[in-house]
Parts: sequence; structure tokens; C-alpha cells
Amino acid sequence: MDAEIVVVTITAMVLVAWLLNSLIRTWQKGQLPTGDKLEAAREARLLSGENAELRSCVSRLEERVAVLEQIATDPAHRTAREIEELR
Repeated sequence: MDAEIVVVTITAMVLVAWLLNSLIRTWQKGQLPTGDKLEAAREARLLSGENAELRSCVSRLEERVAVLEQIATDPAHRTAREIEELR
């Protein structure tokens, strides 16, 4: 039974050493998220949400401007007729 404990202990130590080695190499390559990288990722997510909201707002404003351009360039009698049809 003592031999089994030794084998399990050695196997566990080898696995821990391999894991630590992998983590250290990844960290040295700059692939692990650090505080600055996490903050940058958080800020990117926030900006992405704000960007989507602003795109939606711009889209609505473009639609409104298109309607105003149509009203400004159409003859007055056509605009009056269309308004009456909407009533």
C-alpha cells in the first residue's frame, strides 16, 4: 500500500509541476489576463454597448431627417394632400 501512495504522490507532483510550468509560460507570453487587460476588456464591453445604442439613435435620426427632406422638397399641395389622407 505504501508503494501506491508513493506513485500517487509522484503523479500528483508531476501534474502540478506541469500545470505551473504551463501557467508560467503562458504568463510570460502575455496571454494571461492581468489587471490592465481585464480593465480594457471591461471598457471594451461597455463601449460596445454604448456604440450599439448610439447606432440605433443615429438610425432613428436618419429616418426622421429623410422625412423632413421629403417634406421640404415636395410641392406644398402634395404634402397637404398626404397630411389630409393621414387624418
